[in-house]
Amino acid sequence: MLVLGGCAIPAPKQEQSLKGADFNQVETVTSGQATTTNSALPIIVLNHNASRKYAKIINDSATAIYLYLGNFASASAASTTVGVNKGIRLNATGGEYVIGPDNLWQGECWASSTASGLNISYSEMQ
Repeated sequence: MLVLGGCAIPAPKQEQSLKGADFNQVETVTSGQATTTNSALPIIVLNHNASRKYAKIINDSATAIYLYLGNFASASAASTTVGVNKGIRLNATGGEYVIGPDNLWQGECWASSTASGLNISYSEMQ
């Protein structure tokens, strides 16, 4: 316990876990980019990963994009659900979304925009 200005602050936990996963141990880090020149169909940014512990998705595009967390058989199947103004908005040139222990999603992450030339960076830890 730490005391600052008369207020007691509990010590940080040394280990966080969810479903038996140890978030202090990272086995693999994957980074990459998802890009497209066609704005007609949504693109998959992250595939389903049952071992995902953390991911960060950054919009490097010149326009806002929308993330949708859901699993689909194909981009054409996703296009009926994933769309602009649906999902999590990431602002242009640096908008980001973080998946971690508090909001763990291990399914697919899709992105859509009204503009072509999407450029989305990501890092994923498992």
